[in-house]
Amino acid sequence: MKKQIYIIGIMLLVMISFVLAEQELSNPFKQYDCIQAVQTCDNCTFVNFTSVQYPDSTFEILNIIASNYGTDFNLTFCNTSQIGTYIFRTIGDLNGEITKGNFNVYINPSGQTFNNVIYEYLFFILILVIFYFILYLGYKHEDLPIVMIVSFGIMLLGIYIFQNGIANLNNQYTNAFSLINICLAAYILLRGSVDLINKLNEEGQIW
Repeated sequence: MKKQIYIIGIMLLVMISFVLAEQELSNPFKQYDCIQAVQTCDNCTFVNFTSVQYPDSTFEILNIIASNYGTDFNLTFCNTSQIGTYIFRTIGDLNGEITKGNFNVYINPSGQTFNNVIYEYLFFILILVIFYFILYLGYKHEDLPIVMIVSFGIMLLGIYIFQNGIANLNNQYTNAFSLINICLAAYILLRGSVDLINKLNEEGQIW
């Protein structure tokens, strides 16, 4: 059982490292929401959004004249199904001269910054630690029903993470992490069920 605890600890550390690697410094927008892409130009009469590069490196030609609000030129953009950085390219008449520009917009599943979601990461980690600690106590005291119930709970949590991710992270790493927990919990649940049946059979309570 100690080896399982070490494995879970390593998985949690690996997940945290991937979480930190995924963070962006800019304020993100929420996936699937329409966003307001804003290009600021102090002395422009127009700004044209010429194209956008998606996180998977594909391009889309836009050629849309932005709405003007003072020095801000605004484009309502709704094709935000991909997670990652969108690069908008623009052209405008800065100081009467045609000038090219670009700016980045970051999209994630929650639309929240790292500071806002760190507690959600810690919450999921704490729940998993509690689950596996109770699992350890269940095996230590040979309380097989508790082992089975907690294993089922871990499976449900793994399924939830696989479908929804954690906060603003939902990719192959969270999928792999959830699948590992689902498979491990399924094995423990099956093993606990077999052990419980054998124990009851030895005590003559079944068959």
